[in-house]
Amino acid sequence: MSAHYLVDVFGNPLFPLSVPILDSREPTAGQSLTNGAMVVRVPDYVQVIRPADLNDLLTQKYGGLLAFYAGFGNIAYDDLIDPTHIDLTTSTRVRAGKRNTVCVAYDGYLQSMPYSLPWAGPGVGPTVAIITWELFDQPSTDPATGLLQRTYQEQTPGAFLAEVSFDNGAHWNAVIDQGVFNIPVGHQGTDFIIRFHNWSPTGGSEHWLGSWAVVY
Repeated sequence: MSAHYLVDVFGNPLFPLSVPILDSREPTAGQSLTNGAMVVRVPDYVQVIRPADLNDLLTQKYGGLLAFYAGFGNIAYDDLIDPTHIDLTTSTRVRAGKRNTVCVAYDGYLQSMPYSLPWAGPGVGPTVAIITWELFDQPSTDPATGLLQRTYQEQTPGAFLAEVSFDNGAHWNAVIDQGVFNIPVGHQGTDFIIRFHNWSPTGGSEHWLGSWAVVY
């Protein structure tokens, strides 16, 4: 299970993320009617308590994610509220806008900009990390005699192939969602990049990327 927080998609200005939260829901089979709102998904193992606004919600979500993985002391993430940290030059077949509208078409690639990971040692960078990401779809119905309804539908993270680099793209390694990744010697560093490939040997369709995080 997870929780879906419905955020005012029309709240302005979007930054500094002080837009209000309209509702929270326990989704049925991973889906919720959005009713014109933006959905922020919180995993069931992360505790969030009465967030005041979007900024507070994200702070609690990613702080809780770090707390869940005992033994790790740092987290970096992109909530993809806007495309600032997406490398749009390298990415292909991507639609990237604000307010959770980052979509990757089938056989498309999305690559992040390099992210400098805070690291106090020992060594040149972390040796172990956990990478996680969220995917969703937005199916809609528009009956001739009714209202258009759009749904947030969670998708399995495995619908995207993911690779990470800790040395600014010099070496790449495949990772799985929430798997413990032992960073090979010679591939370690603090210049982190993640890239996703929307691909399957049996074909597929477009999916939206909700967020990614690296715990280290």
